[in-house]
This record gives sequence, structure tokens and C-alpha cells, in this order.
Amino acid sequence: MWVKICGITRLQDALLAHELGADAVGFVFAPSPRRMSWKKAAQLSSRLKDITKVGVFVNAPLEEIKEIRDRCALDIIQLHGEESPQFCQDLKGPVIKAFNFKDRSTLDGLYGYQGVWRIVLDAYVKGRRGGTGQRIENVLLREVSDFSRIILAGGLNPDNINQILPYNPFGIDLSSGLERSPGVKDEGKMRRLFEILKNHRVTTR
Repeated sequence: MWVKICGITRLQDALLAHELGADAVGFVFAPSPRRMSWKKAAQLSSRLKDITKVGVFVNAPLEEIKEIRDRCALDIIQLHGEESPQFCQDLKGPVIKAFNFKDRSTLDGLYGYQGVWRIVLDAYVKGRRGGTGQRIENVLLREVSDFSRIILAGGLNPDNINQILPYNPFGIDLSSGLERSPGVKDEGKMRRLFEILKNHRVTTR
């Protein structure tokens, strides 16, 4: 299972994520308590050689995203706004397109995005794009027929991660559920998470 730790603002948190086995870390470039300047993100990125780096944007201009991607050596762009399939294609690189999972109509909207690398399904909270700490309801997850391209996000933490593992998504994306405060990860929570994931992999072999 692909694991991304998002909302990274400190080098020690990114290094711990890598040590524990995360596949990717995420830098937020959209309005958020975890927002990073591209200069700080570039500094952190330069110290992270062996982990995938993801930049998170919301309705940012195409050229701005491309410039930050280049300056920060980002491997993947994650989009949380109303970006169109054509916009995703115009980025000319791996894209994760995120959707706030409100109801069945959200799933219908995924069909135009077959060209993106993966899809994030995040919890729906009116007026919010992510980082809310809210989980997707199980009744909605049961509407998803194929999780092979799906990364689940939204309020995931060591206490509830076992509730979504049976769906066997391609990946999981965690942020606020691993924090002491916005942008500051809790080492104990991170270690607990990866111990649970390790045990899950052993159990399901």
C-alpha cells in the first residue's frame, strides 16, 4: 500500500516518514495552516533524495505550479480544486486529482480523469478542501467498486486506520491525524501508524 504523509513543514518529520517506510511526503502550497513557501519547500526537498515529493495545490495557475515543481524538485502534483482533465494533462507529468467525496455524483465525476496518475478521495466538509480531520463515511466507501487507483484521505490516524484497510485502496494519505499541532507531526502517532500497517501486510499475505 502506497503511503503519503502530507502537510510536512519540518525536515525531521520528513526524515522520520522516510525512515518508517512512507513512499511520499507532501508539501502544501494552498491556503492552510500547513502552507509552505516554495523557498522553504525547496530547502527541505534538497535534503530528501530517496522519497517521492508531492506538491499540493488548489486552483493555482498552471505556470505557477510548473515553476514551483521545478524549483522544489517535486515528483508529483496533487490538485484539490476544480482543475479540469485538460489542465491535468497540460502539466505534463504525474498528477493526483483529489475529490471531496460528497455522494454518488462524486464518483460519476471521476470518469473524465482517466489520464491522471491516481485519484484521492477525501472527506467532504462544506467550504473546505482538506485537512479537516473528518473521515469519509463507510456508507460512501461501499459505493466504490474499484479501489485500484484510489488513495484514501480524510481524518485518518492510528486509531481508525484499521477501518479502511479492508477496502485495500492503492494508497492512503495522512496529515492532521498524525500531528501534535498543525504542521508538526507526532513521532509516537507516526510510529504507531507504521506498526499497524506492517502488521496488516503480514496478516494479508
